Amino acid sequence: MIKEIEIDLAEMATKVWELQMLSYQVEADIIGVQDFPPLRERAQDIQQSEEIFYGYYQNKDLAGVISIDWNERIIHITRLMIHPDYFRKGIATQLLTFVSSLNQQTRMIKVSTALNNEQAVRAYLKQGFKQKTKTYMPEGLWIVSFEKKC
Repeated sequence: MIKEIEIDLAEMATKVWELQMLSYQVEADIIGVQDFPPLRERAQDIQQSEEIFYGYYQNKDLAGVISIDWNERIIHITRLMIHPDYFRKGIATQLLTFVSSLNQQTRMIKVSTALNNEQAVRAYLKQGFKQKTKTYMPEGLWIVSFEKKC
């Protein structure tokens, strides 16, 4: 089940932060980055975020989270994280599909990830996203951006 997370509640922000630490540590290891910005965040940073968070629940477990910034006709996916215990179970695909169906007025969805996060790159391409730009970051990695027209 996917539902909006009340991120302004400290308990929910903490649950999202705990999942973020687990998920993004795996990503940091995959892409070979020691100082990964999402791992510097605190639960309070998440709680104060302007993003809209949606959680995928497996029974009562928070198995995945997607967050978005939404301005008029463009959705920017700002986070997509899956608890390592739930990797390769189609949760990311379900969260992406959910976001794609949020509003009929949406014309474009944008997202970015590390180029050498091959699994994420494949997932976005499989969902119909098209690669747009590559940017070299100070952390020593390439970030690739994707767009999908709705």
